[in-house]
Amino acid sequence: MARIYLGRAETDLGGERLLVIKRILPILSGSKEFSQLLVDEAKLAARLSHGNIVQVIDLGRHEDELYIAMEYVEGFDLRELLRRCAKQSVALPLDFSLLIVSEVLRALDYAHRKRDDSGQPLSIVHRDVSPSNVLLSFEGEVKLCDFGIARAAGIGGELSPEAIRGKAAYMSPEAASGAPLDARSDLFSCGIILWELLSGQHLYRAPAGRPVSLEQAVRAEIPPLPDADYPEPMRLRTIVHQALAKHPDERYASAREMLKELEAYVAHNRLTKSPLRLGQWLTQHFAQDIVELRRAREQLARSMASETRDSSTTGMRAERPGPPSLQSPVVEIPRLLPPPPSLAGSVQQAGADQRMRGVLMLVALALLLVLAALILYLLG
Repeated sequence: MARIYLGRAETDLGGERLLVIKRILPILSGSKEFSQLLVDEAKLAARLSHGNIVQVIDLGRHEDELYIAMEYVEGFDLRELLRRCAKQSVALPLDFSLLIVSEVLRALDYAHRKRDDSGQPLSIVHRDVSPSNVLLSFEGEVKLCDFGIARAAGIGGELSPEAIRGKAAYMSPEAASGAPLDARSDLFSCGIILWELLSGQHLYRAPAGRPVSLEQAVRAEIPPLPDADYPEPMRLRTIVHQALAKHPDERYASAREMLKELEAYVAHNRLTKSPLRLGQWLTQHFAQDIVELRRAREQLARSMASETRDSSTTGMRAERPGPPSLQSPVVEIPRLLPPPPSLAGSVQQAGADQRMRGVLMLVALALLLVLAALILYLLG
């Protein structure tokens, strides 16, 4: 759906931070229906504030391309971590597999229960819970990203099939068939991730070189989990297969309910679910990769700083992250603040208006005090 860039946002006073820029593909940005859905959903996603959710910072348009600015998480996404594990023949321990899924469920529980200012449920459904949207920081944090655009991508209409190709591997049957969705659709996707982490293989098989088809997702033929040396394997299989029930009514009623089952399993078997230990494990097995990524990021930051000093253009600069060399051309992105109707711009403008009203009130109060003092002096 988008091209991904590493960006650097600067303030007028010299403050800066790294963030992620997602530039929506032109084929999607050209759709008025999709653009409006994306704007509405990004505004909604910006209201989600949770430790397991990547924060949406801003939404804007540049040269007729929509972009989203998001929190930068230094680490791997789950898909990349599993790829590196396979390359180095390193198994992801059960403790960390359950930790990752539990943290994703915490994010979903928060989002599914989110209400608006009047107390009405927002009925948020992520619609794209998949390994590429589960981010793991080098400190062991687990964050779910892409709230907002995933729901927009689930709408049919003008969207090209290219926009969702390859995502069928983690769709619920009802999502693949185009039926109305609720929170239980996200639980099915979460169940697929859990199944694959426990088995070490993909749930659905597709012909070589081709993605999983929507027909496979609609059929939802779930094979039994392969035998493994897990404590209470039958109890764990029951949790997985309830999450993967084909009919939504047979699944867990909520993310919280599934989370409670996993927490009970972990506690009963005295497993350790610690983000700190996950961070240590990542450092232990992928220290060289982490060093290379950090060195590349620092090199990129210095390069962007140098080019910013040599250019009259200020604001945000972004570069597409590729291999550790990160030699792609720098892309100019307009300043995040203000410009309306960006989310951050609207907040900034509101804050400025409030400050101005406060100053005016203080000035008026001071004038009244001076006038009262003058009157008392004359009367005396």
